[in-house]
Amino acid sequence: MNAMETVFHELKDGWNLVAHINCKLYSNDNEYVLLDWDNDILIQFAINDDSFETTSSSWGLKLRFNYNSKTVYIDNEPEEFEDEE
Repeated sequence: MNAMETVFHELKDGWNLVAHINCKLYSNDNEYVLLDWDNDILIQFAINDDSFETTSSSWGLKLRFNYNSKTVYIDNEPEEFEDEE
């Protein structure tokens, strides 16, 4: 299995987000929306200096935190389909 290709996003207040390279991140001040490769919402969240608050998220969200580095990891990736031919 190959390692997932990710991209590192610097957020406000020293927070960071790491997600699949095909995800799209949109922000409005300290509120964020992360869309997946199909333009479905993976997660909506807000951050402040010392807090991370989820507004909503998709079913099956794979989320990890490193509180020391203020880094949020989204481990979801597109499913790989094999050709049936």
